[in-house]
Amino acid sequence: MNRLLFATATLGALAAVLALAPLTAAASTGLTSANLLGVSCPTATDCTAVGWSNNGTGGPALPLAMRWRKSTGWRLQPIPSPTGAISSFLEAVSCPTARDCTAVGDFYGTSNLIVPLVERWSGMSWSVQSTPAPTGLTAGNLEGVSCPTAIDCTAVGWYSSNGGPALPLAERWSGKVWRLQSLPSATGALTNVLFAVSCPTARHCTAAGRSHYSSLIGDLPLAEQWNGVSWTIQPTPTPTGETLSVLTGVSCSAVTACTAVGWYSTGGTTELPLVERWNGFTWNIQPTLSPPATGNILIAVSCPTSADCTAVGQSENGGPVQTLAEQWDGTDWHIQVTPNANAPARDLLDSVSCRTAADCTAVGWSAIGSFGLTLAERWNGTAWHIQTTPSISS
Repeated sequence: MNRLLFATATLGALAAVLALAPLTAAASTGLTSANLLGVSCPTATDCTAVGWSNNGTGGPALPLAMRWRKSTGWRLQPIPSPTGAISSFLEAVSCPTARDCTAVGDFYGTSNLIVPLVERWSGMSWSVQSTPAPTGLTAGNLEGVSCPTAIDCTAVGWYSSNGGPALPLAERWSGKVWRLQSLPSATGALTNVLFAVSCPTARHCTAAGRSHYSSLIGDLPLAEQWNGVSWTIQPTPTPTGETLSVLTGVSCSAVTACTAVGWYSTGGTTELPLVERWNGFTWNIQPTLSPPATGNILIAVSCPTSADCTAVGQSENGGPVQTLAEQWDGTDWHIQVTPNANAPARDLLDSVSCRTAADCTAVGWSAIGSFGLTLAERWNGTAWHIQTTPSISS
């Protein structure tokens, strides 16, 4: 998700960024750089995280998967790249059981196209799944995925046809094949992107993202809902005085209880956390706290119940970016103390999965210069602790 989070360029330039920027993330170091962008914990003793790695010498990016078991800790999993891929990235993962996971992202191939990517864990191995492409696709990416059962998954993102503007993308897994779904775009928007999706049942999904309008309007939050038949856009409020606002994560504990997170700006270089809550009828902005920093961004959220949510992201106050976590107790949001792996390096959390209010796992990455290391942290109900993740050899 973070590869697209701050992009405001035209789609052609954006495609180049998505395809090439990670390839030089650790250039000239001769070491492996790696990011974790998604995590899912189907049980209290089992989690799967995905992302990408790069050997640091300008070579290709490769898909990355790790599995955590309480008895063994985090361990790498072999995971393939699609045939013909030059670089491959995984952005999100959803595991309804410990023996069934679906991860999504994109890959850049010899056709010079950015193509949506889906990989599936069978309990024994990862394999690439065939996914349909919209007509005329020149670039496309799956940013989020949610699987309420092993035979039902919904993945969302964006695509461009024939070099045109970014449009929202959704695909659904029936247990046998992936099929494209039709989605509306926000009226008057120049581009529409979905970053995350949450499906509390097989017939109900909510997706969150952003719509970009003219330079005078900027970016506005985008929320779409699947009712088992069709997708519709839901009206979303914007903070007072905002000049740019975006939703990057969403979690629904029930059809009538969804929480979406992101960030907004009131001008200049200051970003503030944004939280909106769906009550079954409308989206409403929730007051949130901000650390004493100039930039506070929430990227992902996980809500095991309607009265408990944990959101993660990053905080910056003129220095290195640091991890950020906030928890909703049913009444208020509270900032949690989170450790940083390599302070004063840049540390951030990209994804979180909570089984209960006292059991959450968050993943992200820690950067030392241009070199990235995987980062995993676990909440035990009292404090966050950094977990050891395996080193990745070139």
